[in-house]
Amino acid sequence: MPAPPDGIIYFLEIPYNQCDDVGHQRDEVGHQRDDVGHQRDDVGHQRDDVGHQRDDVGHQCNEVGHQCDDVGHQRDEVGHQRDDFC
Repeated sequence: MPAPPDGIIYFLEIPYNQCDDVGHQRDEVGHQRDDVGHQRDDVGHQRDDVGHQRDDVGHQCNEVGHQCDDVGHQRDEVGHQRDDFC
């Protein structure tokens, strides 16, 4: 790609990962992230971008770690639906 007419090559500013005072990685809006970019809450639970808690393979969980489906039904470890809502 040819240089711009003024001869100056401009570089896009690449955002860097921010860390808080205890070394946790944060994104630009202050959400805690792990080393692969997954959003985490302050106790290390993985969250999706709308704040739902997820387990390490991406299944939605409720606040006590039970697996849920995307419409709020609680699931057991093999995916069977439980009566409780998340």
